[in-house]
Amino acid sequence: MEKSVEYIEVVEKIIGQNISYLYRLPKVIKNIYHYTNLEGLNGIISNDSFFFTNSTSLNDRSEGKEIFDIIDDVLKNINISNLLDCELKNLTWESLIHSSKLNFYVLSLCKDRDNLTMWNYYTKNNKSLGANLGLDLKELIEKFIYYLDDQIPVRSDNLKWWHTYGSVIYDDEEKYRIIKNIVEATDAELKAGFKEEVLPIFLSILRVLSIFFKNHYFEIENEFRFVIALSTEQLDSYIAKTSKADEKILYKFRSSNGCIQPYLNVPLLKKWKYPHIKTLKEVILSPTFDEDSIYGVRELLDYNEYDMTEIKKSQIPLR
Repeated sequence: MEKSVEYIEVVEKIIGQNISYLYRLPKVIKNIYHYTNLEGLNGIISNDSFFFTNSTSLNDRSEGKEIFDIIDDVLKNINISNLLDCELKNLTWESLIHSSKLNFYVLSLCKDRDNLTMWNYYTKNNKSLGANLGLDLKELIEKFIYYLDDQIPVRSDNLKWWHTYGSVIYDDEEKYRIIKNIVEATDAELKAGFKEEVLPIFLSILRVLSIFFKNHYFEIENEFRFVIALSTEQLDSYIAKTSKADEKILYKFRSSNGCIQPYLNVPLLKKWKYPHIKTLKEVILSPTFDEDSIYGVRELLDYNEYDMTEIKKSQIPLR
């Protein structure tokens, strides 16, 4: 067995059930939820697609940087080789982004069906309306994989695009445990002379973990993320073979929160493979919805062939 494969298997055991590197679906999660406003609901249903935003352009300005505090804490409490110690102490957000030569795109979901904090993000007052899409997680992932396998070119080294998914990690002790154990496992491999095989993988793993580590103050969001990783070569190859006029093009840009966000436009493919099964199980409407506003949502779903999707209202009482 190649050393790189052995190393990845060690890392997977350290990370445990939080993030699926071997694409194991979390057994305890059957349905997953996506909160949005009415404009977002209309866009997702009408275009039959989700946006995966480039991880460097997400709305939270602290995104990806939580991991550096954890690394600093770990380095204060363990003894490792000078090689790895220097590598980590010199690591910056910019160098970490460019270390893996991959572009990461993120779809943020929620494990809670009716979460007051999430509703508050999309309903700033009693006149604001929001919606929550209840999705079958297993089927959603299968459809994303099916579409991207068809669209993304294979790399020159015969590797396909890469993905992972899992629960965001908020607990500081859990983050510390993961980083400490991975650093120690990596240090052991470096001391054994496997720098070339292990160090690039180690930096890529840190990059992925930076996407799944968030400050504990955000724990109430109970977030679940699906992450797509494309090499620059794959992205360039895809762009070269597609027409910018094509409305279904995978790679696009939008403006949000004062910045330009590159994103992947990934279809739900509601008719693929299992026409009798719907990825979209239900639409839950925010506490601010009244009965008269529901009819427009029903028409939107029916027109776009989601006629079997149920519409329900949040159980959270409106003050």
